[in-house]
Amino acid sequence: EGPGAVNTPGAQDTIRNNLFKGGDNVMYGQHTKVDYNIPINKVPMLDWVTANAGYGTDYKWMRALYSADYLGNTITNGNQTSLNVQGNLVSLYNKIPYLKKINAGIKKPDDTKPKTNPKVPVSPKPLDPKNPVDTTKKKEKKPFLLPQYVLRTLMMVKNISGTYTGSEGMTLSGFNDSTKYMGMGTHNGGAPFGAPGVGFVFGQQHDFGPHHLGFTDYAKENNWLKHAATLNVPFTQNITSNITARANVEPMPSFKVELTANRNYSKNVSEFFRWGFDGTDSNFVHQSPLESGNFSMSFITVGTAFETVNKDYQSNAFGTFLMNRHVISQQMENQYKNSTGTFVANDNQTYYNGYGPNSPQVMMLAFLSAYSSQNATKYSHNPFPSMPLPNWRITWDGLSKWKPLKKSFKTVTLSHAYRSSYSYSYTNNMLSGLTAIGQTPVMYDENNDFIFYQQISSVSIAEQFAPLIKVDVTMQNSFQFNIAYKKDRNLALSFANNQMTEVDSKEIVFGTGYRWKNLELKIPFTKSSAKPIKSDLNVKIDFSIRENLTMIRKVDEQVTQPTAGQTIYSLKTSADYMITQRITARLFFDYLFTDPRISTSFKSSNTNGGISLRFSLT
Repeated sequence: EGPGAVNTPGAQDTIRNNLFKGGDNVMYGQHTKVDYNIPINKVPMLDWVTANAGYGTDYKWMRALYSADYLGNTITNGNQTSLNVQGNLVSLYNKIPYLKKINAGIKKPDDTKPKTNPKVPVSPKPLDPKNPVDTTKKKEKKPFLLPQYVLRTLMMVKNISGTYTGSEGMTLSGFNDSTKYMGMGTHNGGAPFGAPGVGFVFGQQHDFGPHHLGFTDYAKENNWLKHAATLNVPFTQNITSNITARANVEPMPSFKVELTANRNYSKNVSEFFRWGFDGTDSNFVHQSPLESGNFSMSFITVGTAFETVNKDYQSNAFGTFLMNRHVISQQMENQYKNSTGTFVANDNQTYYNGYGPNSPQVMMLAFLSAYSSQNATKYSHNPFPSMPLPNWRITWDGLSKWKPLKKSFKTVTLSHAYRSSYSYSYTNNMLSGLTAIGQTPVMYDENNDFIFYQQISSVSIAEQFAPLIKVDVTMQNSFQFNIAYKKDRNLALSFANNQMTEVDSKEIVFGTGYRWKNLELKIPFTKSSAKPIKSDLNVKIDFSIRENLTMIRKVDEQVTQPTAGQTIYSLKTSADYMITQRITARLFFDYLFTDPRISTSFKSSNTNGGISLRFSLT
């Protein structure tokens, strides 16, 4: 509908024509997805491997406001890639007949004896009077099982898998074309399937045109952008990649190890691509480019996890971190060879100019090498390592299969798990004078340290033993109990104030429970002849003690100060009874007591108890 009153035949025809053509398009979107099962398992020697890949794209076009047509439309695209590979190594081992028999089960001597019917008596063979010795009895040779156990141990890796997922996308405002053919316009009246191009619509992100341009410059060359000096929306682009690898290891029956490694990376880029800011009001210019990102990777810091915290809260790992700084400084100079000389810092160690004791790049590498117990002289300088280190989870339930324990114990499970990772965020400092990661730094900051392409404000390590050890037992009489010891540590090194915050926690948990099977309860307020309810009553009691301690370790002063900490006592009890298939009653009582370790906090306690009824619709 145009402006003004609709009181003329022409205005009425305009509304009628626009109604039949569906009006103006204000938003257009499309999504494509292709999945492919890679036929690698069709190869005879690789039939134990399965793999599949996927590629998806998104495209979106949004019309400008009618009151601001001169600013142009907004277009967004993206792509998602995935690859999943799994290998069943048991199928690979079974290609050899002897290994297949071992995987089927190692036969012990008792299993090799033929079974006889005890009800049928066997008459012994009469002895020869001249030779009274019974020669019919031959000594049975016990099979030599050591090679089978050795081979089974060598075949302990049962399954491996790897997954990669990645995505890319960009958004650009000021686009001056429509979505006539599959989201593409006619390139200002030209041929169909023009702007913004087939590549952009189906997720392309880089190397546009014969000159391999970025999309902003490519769109400028094709005159796809509005010449609007008042447009103040940045061009944005983002990239993410996630890698996960797993392996299932079984060194012996009932003993299982799960290894997991992961690596996550994301990057966001933005800039203003403006018309009329080149001094002549006749061209597009790139302004205020900015890059930021996040990185995290599974890590191993178990070498420093159990160090003893003294009364003065000193740490050997923190001391190693301080000493590693001058080693990393020398390593950085050996790599880039751009320092102008050396100097002696306050810690009486020699550093190279540009790589001082408080350089974020030096401190980060010294921190990671110290807490991972690695040699600082050989530690990688790559801020984005490609190979993550594995974490693990271990379970063993073989104790309950021992004959002396079978009569009393239904299950006995031992478990242990370890997780550790380090992560950081970064921004690109335009003052570095660099255009890519890994280039030799040339500019200095106010502390006379080199400015790298990625400016990192802090780096952190998160470590958990969840649990360090746990014993979970279920008796034959339905009695249950468990005990677990947990430990975790969080480290955060800030380059803004050159301080490290360390939070240590320890927890021990005792749990017990009992399940009364088919317990009958009479429904109140009913006749005496009414049929009672019969269901299981599950009672649980958990008691835990947790100690937390927060410390600030100052790098320049080389002192440590406790800032927070408490001991937490927790008691949780509950009794669950299923009244019907849809209604469950629960009686509970929880008690929490906190005892602070510093004088600025007070003791506190919380009590929570009551009865709850849960109604399930399914």
